[in-house]
Order: sequence, then C-alpha cells, then structure tokens
Amino acid sequence: MNWTPQDITQFTARHTTASKVSSDLITFRKGIPKIELERAATIGDGIVVLKPREERIFRTYFEERQSQYEMVKFVPASGAATRMFKPLLAFLEASKQEDFSFGPYLQEHPQVSNFIKEAHKFPFHNLVLEQLPPDFSFESAQAVIDYLKILLEAPGLDFGSKPKGLLPFHLKEGREVLVLEEHIAEALSYAVKDGVAKLHFTVSEGHLQAFEKALAQIKDSAVFEGKGAFEVQFSHQQLHTDTLVVSPDLQPLRDAQGYLMFHPAGHGALLDNLASLKEDVIFIKNVDNVGGAFSFEEQIHYKKVLGGKLLDVQEQLFAYARALDEEVLEASDLEFMATYYQETFGVSLPSYYEEMPLEEQIAYLKETFNRPLRVCGMVENEGKTGGGPFWVKDAMGTEHVQIVEASQIALKDPEQLEIFENATHFNPVDLVCSFKNYKGEGMDLHEFSDPSLSFIAEKSRHGKKVKVLELPGLWNGSMAHWNTIFVEVPASTFNPVKTVTDLLDPGHLEG
Repeated sequence: MNWTPQDITQFTARHTTASKVSSDLITFRKGIPKIELERAATIGDGIVVLKPREERIFRTYFEERQSQYEMVKFVPASGAATRMFKPLLAFLEASKQEDFSFGPYLQEHPQVSNFIKEAHKFPFHNLVLEQLPPDFSFESAQAVIDYLKILLEAPGLDFGSKPKGLLPFHLKEGREVLVLEEHIAEALSYAVKDGVAKLHFTVSEGHLQAFEKALAQIKDSAVFEGKGAFEVQFSHQQLHTDTLVVSPDLQPLRDAQGYLMFHPAGHGALLDNLASLKEDVIFIKNVDNVGGAFSFEEQIHYKKVLGGKLLDVQEQLFAYARALDEEVLEASDLEFMATYYQETFGVSLPSYYEEMPLEEQIAYLKETFNRPLRVCGMVENEGKTGGGPFWVKDAMGTEHVQIVEASQIALKDPEQLEIFENATHFNPVDLVCSFKNYKGEGMDLHEFSDPSLSFIAEKSRHGKKVKVLELPGLWNGSMAHWNTIFVEVPASTFNPVKTVTDLLDPGHLEG
C-alpha cells in the first residue's frame, strides 16, 4: 500500500507505523480463520464445581493469605453507554420524522413501551422528574419525548453519552448510587492490603475528567467512612492499538479531510493496560456487572473463593517451578509434577512428552508452569449474548480450554453450530489472575497472546456498513496461552446491564 505523506504524519501522531497499518490491511484481505471447537466445556470436562466445604476452604485460604499479596481490581470501563440506551435513542430519532406515529411505534418496539410503563422503577427516575413540571405524566408522545430528552441528552442528564461507570444502576437508602461507587464498595471487601483497596479503571480520555470529578465527590462524602481507604487509578486505551476502518470491498476509508479512519480495536487493546499492573493478584470484572444490595455478600464470597483457588494453585506451581530451577530431579519427581498439572487443569500432556529425554521434560514443565494463571467464574447459560467456555486445540494438537466468542466460530458449519448450541455455560467476565513468576518477576503478556485470534467485525459509520479489525479479546485470544481453570459460580453473581431494561431484572430490583 502506498501511503501519502499525510498518512505518515497521521501514523506518527497515533504512535503507530506504516508497516503496522499495512499489516492490518493485509489481515483484512487475507481473512482470519475461524476457531475450530472440539467440544463445549462442561461440568467435569473443563468446568470445576466446588462443594460447599471446598468453597469454605478456599475462602478461608484467601482470607488467611490476603495480607501477603498486593491486590487490585481491574475494570474495563471505556466508552459511552450509547448501546445501553439504543432503543430509547432510536425512538427520539424516529419521533423527528413527519410520518411518526406514537402508538404503532410502541407496539413494534416493546423495549420502549416497557421502559415507559416501568419508568418509576429505574434509579434515575426522580432525577428526570426534577427537571419536569410537577404534574408530569406519560399521557402523550410529547411527554415521552420530553422525558427521554432530559434523560439522554444535554443539557439534561445526558446519559446517552456518559460511560456506564458514571450512571446509577441502583438506589441505596433512597440515594442514586453510581456504578463507580459500587465497584469501590466491592473492592473494599477483597482487593485489599493493609486496609487499602486498589482499583484500576480503563476509561476513554474524553471521560477522564468526569470520572475524576465523580471520584472526588465520593471521597468527600461520608459513604465509605469507617469502611476502609481506597486508591483508584485510570488509564486509556492506547492510540497505537487502533485499527483501520475499511469499506466492504476492503479499501481504507477516509474522512472529509482525507484522513484515514481508525477504530478502537476492542477490549483486547487493553492488554498493555493490564500488563502495566504491578500487583500480585488482579481481579477482573466488567463495568456493568454490579448487582443489587441483596446479592452483595454472595458476590464477595465467590470473589474470595476464586481468589483462594488461584492462590492455592499458584503456590503449588511456584514450588514446582522453584524445584525445577534449583534441585536435581528424577523421573518420578517429574511424573508427580506432570500428574498434578494434568489433574488441576483437566488437560493431557502431548503424547510426545513421554518420549522426551529427562532434560527436555524439565524444560517443557518449566515453560508450562511459568505462565500467567487465571481462575474464571462460569455461570449456567441462560441465553445471554457473549462468549463461553470451550475445548480447542493449539498448533501442536494439544487440547485446552478457552473462552470463545460467537463471532470467532464458523456457525455456518453444522457441526460447529451444534457444539456452540450445546454449551452449558457462559463467560460472565468474572476472573482473578496473576502474571508473576515465583521470583516475583512480571511476565510479558504478549508472549502468551495469540494474534491469529483477532477477528473482523462489521460496524456502521454514518449509516454505512464498514469493517473493522478487533484484536484478540482480552479474556479470549489475549489470554490464549494462560494456565486456565473454569469454576462454576451461581448465576445470581452475574447481573449485566447491556440494555437499560436489564435494570428491571430481579438481580437489580430486589433488595
């Protein structure tokens, strides 16, 4: 591709290179093979179910060792909540048309009619009413329009362009509680050392000031008085991770000024942000997964259970890795270590392992034990959109568990579709991980990512279809070569808010 001098200047400003952008374009044109699923991960075959006694043991294990480790909660919180309010924003756009008919529109769009009927149940309802006449009611199309404009647009509440982290999902004692505050409350219960909870939010630069203002207000209030201290850090998705936007015929698109168009490359672009963390244990949770007060203790319990499981396995792997480095080992020692690894992670070592000389087996186990470790909660599949746990094979033919998104699967293949539809569990993005070795040295996370697991997605820009390249998902291809354990957790710990009416689900209204 012959780039113009303006393009080269643009690349420099975005901290990228012509060769990197050209490589992205080649990827578009070559295409990306779909992942071939072997089978769905299920209970007893890739997913561990802990008995109540085991849960108590791992929770206690975590609580007893918590003070020995630096911990942090990592929350990807970039972007606005536009998709969350998409049905309501579409209603406002439709209402501008001359042929708009209120009644038929509501009949054809039940999410909008349901929102209107249940508006009084949403935590932000009173905030909207404060800006409306005292006698307001939903008796006309104009009344609905007035309500939604205050909710979604400036100079009203402007929720249509705010990030989810700065929205209230719940009321607590009659007070609107921001998602940001709820994540802090959670972290104070488990991501703590020496009385201080640490959190790290990835936010877009345009929202940083608003996050900092909200955080200052929380600190100035008495909300967490006597409940412990907390530190919050923010980082941005790096410009150099953005990828080209191309037309359906795979030509780079330009704006009216002739500048190339770029697109944030999905949450996989946050791998650098995650890798920058220096703590020993990192809890990862999606920004919109905060439940009501009634399920708070249960959510904390399972965070500690997952944390205890991670520390238990990590400490054993550390002991083996140290022994492989420092001790003279015999074949029986390696057999014991290999058995532990296979039983813990539910995998089989490749057939050629048995044929290796002792020195090569030692090298193989060193490489296998010295990988980032993650323990992921999995909930029963209740039809939510998103990724799930599956068995796949690597380039050497070795099976391992992986979180796979629907967009990565060849669903037109009947066999692959059947495997996908038979999945029993769903990935709620509720995990705890560590990427230090037994010496306390951080690992290069890019070494354990699989670039081939990028994927091409269709988007819309200014009403036209375009294609974008998304990097391997943060908990998908970016963690492809991590040591991974899937643990079943209750569905009650998973309360995502993908669209505004999800706030009407029992997980948000109860308590």
